[in-house]
Amino acid sequence: MMLAPHIIVIASVAFIVFYISRDKRNLREAALAARRKCGESCPSANRTPARGLMSGLGRRMCTGKRMTAYDRLSPSHGQEEKMRRRIPFILSALPLCVSLLLISCRTEDTGKGNTDEVNKLIENSINARGGYEKLKAVKSLRITGKYVQGGAELPIILTIKRPDCIYGEVFFPVNPMIYGYDGRTAWWFNRARVSEPQTATAEEALIFTRYADFGDVFVDYERKGQKIELIGTEVLDGRKAYKLKITLPNGIIRSVYLDAGNFLVVKESYRSRKDKKFGLEVTFKDFREIDGVTFPFYHDITGEQTIVERIDINVDIDDSIFKMPLKTGQTEQLSVSGFVRELDAYLEANTEKDVFSGVVLVAHEGQAIFKKAYGMADRERRIPNRVNTRFCIGSMNKMFTAVAIAQLVERGKLSYDDPIGTYLGADWIPPEVGHKVKISHLLSHTSGIAEYLTDEFYISSAGIYRTLEDYKPIVKEKSLTFEPGTRWEYCNTGFILLGAIIEKAAGGDYWGYIKEHVYGPAGMENTIGFDRSKTLPNVAMGYEKVEEAGKASWRKTAFAGQIDGSPSGGGFSSVDDLLKFAEALKSDLLISSESRELLMSAKPKLGSAEYGYGFIIESSPKFGRVIGHGGAAFGVSANFRMFVDTGDTMIILSNFGEASFPVSSKIRSMLPLQ
Repeated sequence: MMLAPHIIVIASVAFIVFYISRDKRNLREAALAARRKCGESCPSANRTPARGLMSGLGRRMCTGKRMTAYDRLSPSHGQEEKMRRRIPFILSALPLCVSLLLISCRTEDTGKGNTDEVNKLIENSINARGGYEKLKAVKSLRITGKYVQGGAELPIILTIKRPDCIYGEVFFPVNPMIYGYDGRTAWWFNRARVSEPQTATAEEALIFTRYADFGDVFVDYERKGQKIELIGTEVLDGRKAYKLKITLPNGIIRSVYLDAGNFLVVKESYRSRKDKKFGLEVTFKDFREIDGVTFPFYHDITGEQTIVERIDINVDIDDSIFKMPLKTGQTEQLSVSGFVRELDAYLEANTEKDVFSGVVLVAHEGQAIFKKAYGMADRERRIPNRVNTRFCIGSMNKMFTAVAIAQLVERGKLSYDDPIGTYLGADWIPPEVGHKVKISHLLSHTSGIAEYLTDEFYISSAGIYRTLEDYKPIVKEKSLTFEPGTRWEYCNTGFILLGAIIEKAAGGDYWGYIKEHVYGPAGMENTIGFDRSKTLPNVAMGYEKVEEAGKASWRKTAFAGQIDGSPSGGGFSSVDDLLKFAEALKSDLLISSESRELLMSAKPKLGSAEYGYGFIIESSPKFGRVIGHGGAAFGVSANFRMFVDTGDTMIILSNFGEASFPVSSKIRSMLPLQ
């Protein structure tokens, strides 16, 4: 049986160590004998102050030269002793050299073994995800979920198409961030940060495009120009994982960790060979099977999580979304007829895929150029949506509340600078808060008052909160989380208090005032507040998508979180009524032009750079000023925007949770028209 070279090396080294140690012992014995002999013939050596320092100096005093242990023996005997002691070294070095030669000769075979093991791991990983054919059959994906950062949860939608196109949307409270890659250029755009679409840096591009291969790390890796090596194994979360090094054509090093039990990718890291500071690390958990293909539903990117809620496979995608948006001075506009055809085809496809249900209206200079209903108002009773169907509009009610406050200011009933304690007693708010917070702070979300929409609120019994008085117990204990007017933080509590101030200043019921002074003058006959005690006709039921046993379905919700409508949100309206509201604002029918500009301008001095009084404020080179509001809750997704400088108005009302966001992005990509 032939011994492995590695074993021979170890044995040879041990043999050498043994003889070295034995030789040292013999040398010590010979040295002691010589020292004793030297001491007898040279008494001066014994007078050395420190015997432990007896070195070659004392011995040179006796012999005239430094002696070795071999010299202390007879000359002939010393030479024989030297040769005898060297023989074991020569014998042990011979197999050591041969073994090292054998190891070097086996380098090529070891490399081949590494390659075979890598190929086997790759095969196992591909099969763990569903197999090569299943993975290759996936041509496009739409991933819906939420992005979690610092406790905040933001809806996200990620659209991917082979071979390497990607488009993502992160829906911040005011301005969404969009990013994409069309196979050549990676880009991003967020109106809150920049005025023009931006080409992504190398690091940004890596973050944006890391999903572009559908998670198929190993599929056709050689064709992609990638090199894969097995580095070894590590322990991750108590489980063994194989570490593979993937060198990309652009020099990026991608380290992939395969769980040794199921062969799924549980961690990835990226770094640049040129820039050592450039890197990214992602961990994956919660693997689920969708149509025979396994995907991770939890991604952690250096402490920031992406939680996947739904994955749709092989969806129809408009390739134009992957392209970088036009910058100032660039022109590529659709005709009205082209816009109508493209938008209708997009909405029909989304309805067919069961990802949209609702009504969409787009108008130019007050005239509708597109208006159509899609999907079901009541899925159980098979009642379709119609263009006049009422939808819950969520937080859009804040616009009506702000207009009512402006009207009362114009009538001299109150002032934006009034402390809210002027109108509200301790049964509504602590006196110390009432003295500090002004009406302007409530309108601009800069009051610092804590949010009332907490878990405690959502688990409370349905029907408790029907009038403003019902909100007192959960509002009156709210303290300040920051000094009023120092920063912006979205707060529904502030608009509940504004509703109470309207009742105090106007001397009547909030809904009665809104109906008489806002809905009435604007001609909004189809807009109401939700009253649980009454049966509301022509209303779309709300639905929220849920995952059960790996399958998605729509579950009916109780409108806006089991509450009746309030000054902060929860009323019902139609697209036609909201267009009437937009035109009433523009024509100064509800408030003066001065008040309108005050409501529709940002308040940076209060820390509110993108929110006025009850209205979201946007600005971009493509559209100029954009004013409006959104509404979102369980089974509620609404979007209202007035493109002031182009004369366009966009209204999207959906009874599917989060369904208005991608439609809004699609419409924005096509506006303005020729």
